[in-house]
Amino acid sequence: MDKIAAIVLASGKAMRFKSNKLLYEVNSKPIIYYAIDNVARSNFQQRIIVLRSPEISDYSERFGYKVVWNKDYENGMSSSIIHGIENVSPDIEAAMIIPGDMPLLDSNTFNGLIEHFKSSGKGISGFEYNGTIISPVIFARKYFSELKELGGDKGAKSIIVKHYGDFSHMIISGDLLIDIDTMDDALKFKNLIKHKN
Repeated sequence: MDKIAAIVLASGKAMRFKSNKLLYEVNSKPIIYYAIDNVARSNFQQRIIVLRSPEISDYSERFGYKVVWNKDYENGMSSSIIHGIENVSPDIEAAMIIPGDMPLLDSNTFNGLIEHFKSSGKGISGFEYNGTIISPVIFARKYFSELKELGGDKGAKSIIVKHYGDFSHMIISGDLLIDIDTMDDALKFKNLIKHKN
């Protein structure tokens, strides 16, 4: 499978953050921009971002993203996945679903999962850490109809469990797995970036 789309999920409600966490700036750069930049540098044939914040759209379009507006964001994560899958081009053979709040996932990480998926012979590939399946996950087109039937504030783990025999995982370093749910997470990320620089 050669043609893979990236679907960046950036329309969540962020209930545990007092403002829109994706717009919180670390080193004068909104958190979501890290994900946008990292995906733009990776080997995807289409880039889609699912938004509810107009502040992010211009920056995304600058990097060739197809911007999709999620008017149903109150319905949770499944609505973002559905809107993303509905906008994948017909010639695309698989899609990687990527949380917009995991800024340390870089192009090496994404490209590594893409190569793993292509060589695995499986229809689903994702990361595993300490025995737990971790986003992002790639789904072959044959699973798109099931993804479009998801509901509520849940990701696609139920589909992975249902088709576990068609799932292949690769191990990911815990160092990459910070996701920004709270202000404490954002401050931890800010600290990591400061030490990297």
